[in-house]
Amino acid sequence: MEKLSRCLLALLPAFSLLLVAPNIHASCPSESAQLRRLLVTSPSVAVNTASVPATSLYPKLPALFAFGDGDFDVGNVLLLGRDDSTGAYPYGLSFYNITGRESDGRIIPDFFAEALGLPLLNPSLHPTASFYQGTSFATPSSGRFNFTTDADGYQGTPLLKQVDQFVAFKQNASAYWAGIGTGAAPSKPRYPRPEFFADAVYTAHSGGNDLLFFSVNNYSQALRPEYLQNMTNIYETWASSIYQAGGRKFVLTNFGQFGCTPAAILRNRGVCSINISSDCWILANQTNRHNQIPARDLTLNTTGGSLVPRADVIFSLSHINISNDCRILANQTNYLAQKLQSQFPDATFIVGDAFTFNIDIAKNPAQFGVTRWNQSCCGGGTPELGNTQVQCNQLTSQIASNATGRVTNATFPVTICPNPSEYLWWDQVHMTEAMNRFLANDIFGGSTYVFPQNMIQAFILPQLLKLSK
Repeated sequence: MEKLSRCLLALLPAFSLLLVAPNIHASCPSESAQLRRLLVTSPSVAVNTASVPATSLYPKLPALFAFGDGDFDVGNVLLLGRDDSTGAYPYGLSFYNITGRESDGRIIPDFFAEALGLPLLNPSLHPTASFYQGTSFATPSSGRFNFTTDADGYQGTPLLKQVDQFVAFKQNASAYWAGIGTGAAPSKPRYPRPEFFADAVYTAHSGGNDLLFFSVNNYSQALRPEYLQNMTNIYETWASSIYQAGGRKFVLTNFGQFGCTPAAILRNRGVCSINISSDCWILANQTNRHNQIPARDLTLNTTGGSLVPRADVIFSLSHINISNDCRILANQTNYLAQKLQSQFPDATFIVGDAFTFNIDIAKNPAQFGVTRWNQSCCGGGTPELGNTQVQCNQLTSQIASNATGRVTNATFPVTICPNPSEYLWWDQVHMTEAMNRFLANDIFGGSTYVFPQNMIQAFILPQLLKLSK
């Protein structure tokens, strides 16, 4: 069975196997051609253009739906009428000036879509776009709580309201295809076919803005444990609600070392924020624990009634202070996945571990090709670029007009870092395309930052194994 699994993996497209053992084809006999014929001739696998688009590589994974905050937004920000900065340079500079992403290029849902052979997702608020193979409901400045706002007081669409939007979207899809009936389908359908929803992949990234909201509003530290647990409860409600609506394949992501973003470091006088980082750890661990994911240096001691990291699990660099908030949230995320898997055994839940990914980059940036793990390529955090006190989205209009003068202590014209791929952070809180690609590839086909299985093992290989019986 193990050998058969490896041979079936060898049939996947090359770009879906970037992180799979390179000798996989050598381990399969020449008779694997028979399996190739199976894929071509089997009615349950062969692509039916009437029900599955020609660009779909995996008929059992016909669509992708993303939820959450700015890390997973593919352009809703441009349709909300508040901030159009991501629609212009320097956003998207690393990938054909792609718009609507809080990055220099593609983000994690984009890489998931490409690996699945799907087109890049359109934002759910677009009035005319095709959502035939999925969409992203994510919006910037959103949180898990309905009351969460960003530092400027702006509120995106909260996570559970995105679920409401999805339920309405699914109803619209059913009505759309019922209206078409037995007639010829449009060349670019507006909505997914109703049967797509059960086989689609659902992924979410949310929570960072909730932590910032707690910190900016100076809530009592006594409320912190309950606040974090309620954040995890909402994440659980998101997953169970999507399950009740028909979803069965889930990729839960915890969020990164949010206490060590350039924004947090700038606010915390040059060092990582202890409380925010602790929260991230608790949430991530709660999510993973439900999926029997091993704790990864997550033990805490208590001192004076507050949570602090154990001295033997803190790594030390000259200008880094790994702190506890994100660790707490990471723990809760791990625990949640195991709980969900137990509650819904006919579904599959995997966890993408952005938290450990960020920590590993800080420990050994050269291993990831990173030279600046704690500074941003664009906007506050990089003194030599002349933009310490200004955010990247504030730079776009200045750069476009080649303005001069001083704005919030920044001199223009401002220089963007020459090579974004050498930075962990694109702006003050969002990763560069290079880091999004690395993490997405590992979640899809790796083993370091995904538990308990990657997307190929959890979603694709089981379908191929069914065909071999």
